[in-house]
Amino acid sequence: MKRPAASFCVIVMAFLFGCSKGPACNDADVRKLVLDISREKVKIELAKRVLVASIYMPQLYGIKKEVSGEENLKQISHIADELMKQSEINLSGVRTKSRYDTLRRCDCEANLDFKADVYEGSLQIKYTASYAEGGKIKVELK
Repeated sequence: MKRPAASFCVIVMAFLFGCSKGPACNDADVRKLVLDISREKVKIELAKRVLVASIYMPQLYGIKKEVSGEENLKQISHIADELMKQSEINLSGVRTKSRYDTLRRCDCEANLDFKADVYEGSLQIKYTASYAEGGKIKVELK
């Protein structure tokens, strides 16, 4: 009689403790959130590259040197927006740096690879994934 009760307790405890773990750095939902948040980082990187190109090859994107600096920045921002529409962004080399199961959180690093038009690159990013109230996944870039 005592064995089934003990087995039941072990199963219940395994279920409870198994559910308390935090998300993994490579979970599909975590990756999607990281990519959504990271789009702004990629846009800034593309804008930097367009800025450099505008200095050496203004004809590449039709940037006019005669306009004011503010107008130039608007043109560069617009070009970066257009490049973002056709960009491919992926995460690679996802690494778990630390895991805190009691806090339901993990610290992660990954490479943010992007390709847009003639620009290709990779940025190293750090992020934290955790469960917020209600069980939703929360991701913060560092």
